[in-house]
Amino acid sequence: IELPLHHGNTMITTTTLTLNPGTADQRLGRTYKNASPKAIAHGAPWYTDVHDWCAELAKATGHSTRAVCGAFAALSPRNKLARNKAMAVAMAHGRATSGLSLPIAKAGRVLAGEDWGDVLHGPKERAFADNCSAPLTSQAATMDTWAFRLLFPAGTPLADIERWAKRKGSYASAERCYRMAAARVGVPPHMFQAVT
Repeated sequence: IELPLHHGNTMITTTTLTLNPGTADQRLGRTYKNASPKAIAHGAPWYTDVHDWCAELAKATGHSTRAVCGAFAALSPRNKLARNKAMAVAMAHGRATSGLSLPIAKAGRVLAGEDWGDVLHGPKERAFADNCSAPLTSQAATMDTWAFRLLFPAGTPLADIERWAKRKGSYASAERCYRMAAARVGVPPHMFQAVT
């Protein structure tokens, strides 16, 4: 499949897949416009709800809300929401938890006092931490597999999308598409992403 992708003013082409920001913006806009009231009611407050949950956990455990949000983001890879919350609760209370060792180590560092901005280095985990820490002001969009899939035509093989997503510049390009589409409807990028 060959479709055009831009990184800034430069077109980036992968072996099997490229992204056209203009058509991706249109596709995202249609998806948001066609979102059900239920999807909007669930997605629009998602990051604010997570922030509030993290704030309650922080208050109960003596950590800052920013630290709990950072730990929550660090623990998120390959976890469903309930499991992510259970791991964050255990760690915030100083209890051991099981899971992927690197995310657990990062969450431990953040809860021990390091700022998540110094510990989390991947664009997705940094965006997720920012969305959770500052849902009213964050301009980041958390790009996951589902978000990447919406950038491409229906029927695009997931394996091709996943290969594209791993290429240098792809995350930033995808996030720019979400920012552009979100600006058109007047909502923050992370809210747009959560609804779609």
